[in-house]
Amino acid sequence: MIIILAGLQGIRRPSTKRAAIDKAGRWKQFLHITLPGLRNPLIFVVMVTTIFAFRLFDQVYVMTSGGPNNATTTVMYQAVTSAF
Repeated sequence: MIIILAGLQGIRRPSTKRAAIDKAGRWKQFLHITLPGLRNPLIFVVMVTTIFAFRLFDQVYVMTSGGPNNATTTVMYQAVTSAF
């Protein structure tokens, strides 16, 4: 959240003010100004989250020996994919 907040603070105010003057709604401002401005922080957060999920997988897999019916692999896969 701190990284995304820092990314939000890095978006220039004149861009949003210009969009408001051009009668762009909140959704269009978000879609065309805010979201592209957050591209790099979001990529960083997704990459770090994925790396941490894979680092956690081996610990859980070793502790549960794969779980009943190899459920650890399935649960961890669902956890990684639901994060996105």
